[in-house]
Amino acid sequence: MPLPGWALLVSYWIAAFAVLPLVPALAIVPGLTLILYLEHQAGLGGYLIALLPAGLLYVVSLSALVVALKRLILPKLEAGVYPVESAFYLRKWLVDKLAETSLLFNQALYATLYLPPFLRMLGAKIGARAEISTVSNITPDLLEIGEETFLADQVSVGAARVHHGHVTLQPVRVGARAFIGNAAALPVGATVPDGCLIGVLSTPPRQSMPAGSAWVGLPSFFLPRRQIVEGFSETDTYRPSRRQVAMRYGYELLRIILPAALSFGAVAVVLQAQDWLDDTYDLPIVLALLPLVSIAVVVAVTLFAAAVKWLMVGAYKPRVEALWSHFVRRAEFVTGLYENTAAPLLITPLLGTPFAGWILRLFGVKVGKRAFIATTFFTEFDLVHIGNDAIISHDVSLQTHLFEDRIMKMSHVRVGDGCAVGESGVVLYDTVMEPGSSLGALSLMMKGETLPQDTHWVGAPAQKEAA
Repeated sequence: MPLPGWALLVSYWIAAFAVLPLVPALAIVPGLTLILYLEHQAGLGGYLIALLPAGLLYVVSLSALVVALKRLILPKLEAGVYPVESAFYLRKWLVDKLAETSLLFNQALYATLYLPPFLRMLGAKIGARAEISTVSNITPDLLEIGEETFLADQVSVGAARVHHGHVTLQPVRVGARAFIGNAAALPVGATVPDGCLIGVLSTPPRQSMPAGSAWVGLPSFFLPRRQIVEGFSETDTYRPSRRQVAMRYGYELLRIILPAALSFGAVAVVLQAQDWLDDTYDLPIVLALLPLVSIAVVVAVTLFAAAVKWLMVGAYKPRVEALWSHFVRRAEFVTGLYENTAAPLLITPLLGTPFAGWILRLFGVKVGKRAFIATTFFTEFDLVHIGNDAIISHDVSLQTHLFEDRIMKMSHVRVGDGCAVGESGVVLYDTVMEPGSSLGALSLMMKGETLPQDTHWVGAPAQKEAA
């Protein structure tokens, strides 16, 4: 149904500024109520006891709100072509924003065993034992993922195509035991057959793909052979034991609720400090000291995350581990805690300043003098080496591991003195950028490669640019 232009603008404004911010705000209410109640009943002890349950209530509440609002606003979506100036597109836009809200405020849920049930409640068809990380741009009603498929971090799945005033929505189907690499993009209407691999920062080819084939690049090309790691059983990769599944559920439950619990705790500390300052000092002094208290609390949370990393994993070293190993559980726990505490609370505000490198060194990243860092995408910190005067641009991924075939392979990434990696570039592991070399924006440096000194490379995969 077409809508007048003014009606669309008013509707977007109400949704963007009045409705969407209410979702995370309302999700806080149950946990905050529990904290206040237990603190009133048992003082400090009750407050401490309430933190983890409050974190769980926040995650459950936010997930339930997103599901309920999606079903209310757009219960069932059909493939087709729709006008942008319509009530349908407004509803689709609002549901997309709800999904973004979930990824932004509930990121700890992603890349866990708890994510597929959430996506199924939104309308997606997810096969058994599928592994799904931080997917974005999904249209759940039109998404089908086969059994035992793996979607890595930052994969874009079926983003709606808007062209000449119309939006096109088509199903996206990924077969069984397929692998979609980090930052890959599956366009609207894409079909990936069983067992296929779409590489990092890649898209499927326009022609049909044989089952079990591998493709990489922008545009993609057929990869005739790829590394296959042997020596691991199906129990280690695709068919875990009940004990392994139970252990992972436990790790990931704590991984999901701990960041929210720490956030509740941090806010409570700041509020308590404000009450004490209000009772002790005049308003000008309170206004001067309160930001310092907030910074101190955020630093304390970051130090806690760094301490957990060193206690649970120690220093990362090159190794190969199966998906269901205990080491992967610990490593993923550390990554999740970092991504949901230190990265958004302290490192992100400091990106582009020398302080970002200081904080990353706490986790084990080797950062040289005067290095410019504008990304938080780090996982195996100790395997990252950034030289003096190097430039790591926005949204760059220095990717020290891959998870293809459900085997975690990790090794070093070495960015030499004076090197530069352009925006959204990806550098895979076992690589060396010699001094003065550079990788262009949205470019991919394949694993095992070396960029010679003072050369410039662009593309996915990267090719040497003519002088």
